[in-house]
Amino acid sequence: MRRTNAFTLVELMIVIVLLSILTALVIPRFRSYRDSAEEAAEQSIVKNVRAGIQTYYANHVSMGEPTFPTTLDEAQPGSKASGNNPFFDKVVEVPLKRDWTKGGDINTYISTRGNTFTYDPNTGAFK
Repeated sequence: MRRTNAFTLVELMIVIVLLSILTALVIPRFRSYRDSAEEAAEQSIVKNVRAGIQTYYANHVSMGEPTFPTTLDEAQPGSKASGNNPFFDKVVEVPLKRDWTKGGDINTYISTRGNTFTYDPNTGAFK
């Protein structure tokens, strides 16, 4: 009997088991990194909007009209951000064009993570 250069069934099974164990360890860690990245992206957007509101206010104070914007954009309640329906375009240079949704009124926003943020035009608060 001649032996060929091939893997035995036992060797293949050991490789499959090892790959399964590695996969079981890596997938939860990947999900954790993805969640952290989504949270960081959301916080970045919120900080940019807050800074934009303050810049808007500062510009109007310098013109003698200390006011906050009445709305942050022209998007309608219940709509999704898109290229034709940008969010926060009155206060940020690069408006949000995806992933977020407008809430039930003109000053409520829902992030991709499901967090709700409300803008108060009287105080300039976005929380």
